[in-house]
Amino acid sequence: MLAESKALPSKIFRPGEMYEYDDNNLPKPTNISQLYKGDILVLKKEPGLTAYLVPGHKDDWRVIKSTASTQDQMKTFTNVNAGEVVANMEDSTRPFPKTPIVNLFKKLPLSLLLDVYGYGICRNRNNTDPTWTPCGNHMLQITMPFHTGMRRCLVDDAGALVAYLDPQDSTKLEDGDPADLSAERFQVMVEIPACYRYHFVADNIEYVYLSDQDFEVDENVLKFRIQEGTFISAFEAIMDQHDSERPILASGINRTDEFIGGDGIAEHAEWTGEKDLRGRPKTNLPLAKFREAAHNRSQGWYIQAHPIYNHICWLFFIEKLTFNSQAVDLGEGVTNWTSSAWNTFNAYNPFVPCGITTQLGNASGKVQYDITGLTTHVPSYRGIENPFGHIWKWTDGILAKAANGVIKVYVCDDPHLFSDEINEGYREIGHLPTSSNYYKQNIPGYVLPTAESPTATATTGLCDYFYAPSANAGVRGLLFGGGAGHGANAGLSYAAANNAPSYAYAFFGSRLCFIPE
Repeated sequence: MLAESKALPSKIFRPGEMYEYDDNNLPKPTNISQLYKGDILVLKKEPGLTAYLVPGHKDDWRVIKSTASTQDQMKTFTNVNAGEVVANMEDSTRPFPKTPIVNLFKKLPLSLLLDVYGYGICRNRNNTDPTWTPCGNHMLQITMPFHTGMRRCLVDDAGALVAYLDPQDSTKLEDGDPADLSAERFQVMVEIPACYRYHFVADNIEYVYLSDQDFEVDENVLKFRIQEGTFISAFEAIMDQHDSERPILASGINRTDEFIGGDGIAEHAEWTGEKDLRGRPKTNLPLAKFREAAHNRSQGWYIQAHPIYNHICWLFFIEKLTFNSQAVDLGEGVTNWTSSAWNTFNAYNPFVPCGITTQLGNASGKVQYDITGLTTHVPSYRGIENPFGHIWKWTDGILAKAANGVIKVYVCDDPHLFSDEINEGYREIGHLPTSSNYYKQNIPGYVLPTAESPTATATTGLCDYFYAPSANAGVRGLLFGGGAGHGANAGLSYAAANNAPSYAYAFFGSRLCFIPE
């Protein structure tokens, strides 16, 4: 059963108009004088059939939901209650006639509200095909305001937006002046528009919606909020080491000695040419050290936070209509090197300097990058460079615990409580598979496979591989995206839950996030 909202949002009816109800929850018709385009009406057409009417996109009214199987698709109609005309298809701004209207409900199903005030995707959870079907408000599907609002920008240490970058060339400010991308004064970030994200399953159909409306939900609906002033780094995180005792996680383009990335091994820091680690992402730190380096910047700064990463994945799926992040305009990403060749070249250190995709601006796409023995393509999703591939990204606010043959996964919504241990801020969201494989079904609301899921392939189901911990491994951190040698395994849903938070490797890095208080 679809969840219902517990209160009707103010946008449903025209401000200032009064709607009163009698003891039978029926409207007093004298108080309903007119309804205009933009209002929502629920009417009984005949016993047992409830039709939900909203304005169409050609000045008419359309059925968008119905209990009758014959009206599952959008249809225009003008008659209810024995031929009474309730809307004029030629002029929907015309006042309604002052005649009794039967069963105007005070509470509307959440699915209806989201079909009007949101846009998203739906998919049968039994489908092997990774594609999704768009749903929700048609105009919002076209304009995608929560996608087009993603923009590269400069942010100061207080988390304040300083300036937007040119939408087509990130080396310039929006006004055309040169941009300071050095990460010494400002961080190069991507603004994530504020919104609410809703997830629910009805009749085995999984629905995901984005909306600017804060609807009340019941226990069958997951609701997530992205606050205004939320940012994620445009590039993989580098490390500002001006103060070696207090390194600070950063996002920018800086190829000086103070921003040497990679594994931190002294002899590797001396590399030059193609293997030069200056300006490359910082790696080879455990989860807690990355977390500390982000906090060293100022209050509100975190490494790649699971609530933000999870949201970005769903933004991608809603826009591209597929779980297969390697099958669209981003391509396979920096994943096409063999493991042995990478090890021989630079011992699994990062080799792509941050900022290769500045020429894309805010657009999604890929840029070719060549080194000896390899031609690869660096992807960017709406300003987020290398959202998967190149190096694994430690992700905070999510932990798994393997014990007695069961793997439980926990998430934390309060970044102040992010930890290497499962504390009071973490809540269980489900069980993960106990073996490493491709899987078909995700935990609803999350980009992780569920323990009950059938297996899949690199082009079916979730499309990306999952690494499971051993049966009694204890607490494990999670990394996402994969590295340069992971090929078809990689993608936004590629997850490794088999490493303790204390582990550190040359190809383990992260990103930088700002989450407002």
